[in-house]
Amino acid sequence: MVSWCLINNESTVSYTWHRMNSQYDTGNVLVKHTFDILEKDTAFSLNLRLSEHAISNLETILSMKDNSGKPPVTIGTYYNKSVPFDGIIDTDWTLDEIDRFIRAMYHPPHLPAKLIKNGKIYYIKTIDCYKETLV
Repeated sequence: MVSWCLINNESTVSYTWHRMNSQYDTGNVLVKHTFDILEKDTAFSLNLRLSEHAISNLETILSMKDNSGKPPVTIGTYYNKSVPFDGIIDTDWTLDEIDRFIRAMYHPPHLPAKLIKNGKIYYIKTIDCYKETLV
């Protein structure tokens, strides 16, 4: 889940096409591509970039022979697929952490990050929206 990459301030994210076998992500690696995470990336923009690139390789992948690729060198890093922190902004985080979290939660049509203030829920799509709620 790319949301965690944004939350954890990682600089890159990758996708890998594997040959299928009996265990998850242990088949030969057919294609691996790493992307830089851009300063203003959201979960939506990052997922779109990864998906478009992965799909552009699909025809090549499907035409590869059964013995193609190389065994994986390392086991990948995986994140839980649940919504991080139930989607709720922690006001004790720094503005940078809050900005990364808001961008990590931005993936329409899913709900954006939530701010709970005085018992009311605010849906926050950008750091500027967050700052406006502080006034």
